[in-house]
Amino acid sequence: MTVDVLNLFDRKYFDIAYQQDYQVTPTSTVVPSGVTVHPGEPRQLRVTLDYKL
Repeated sequence: MTVDVLNLFDRKYFDIAYQQDYQVTPTSTVVPSGVTVHPGEPRQLRVTLDYKL
């Protein structure tokens, strides 16, 4: 049995953040130097039970 605690203190962070130009729709204006982010993991408790024969 394995127990993993991820982001124990529930810190808000970005797993990745990069700068790029983007458009919301094909007809909208280009937003220069927009920042796209992927949020990090929320607080989680993972329990794994491994059984071998």
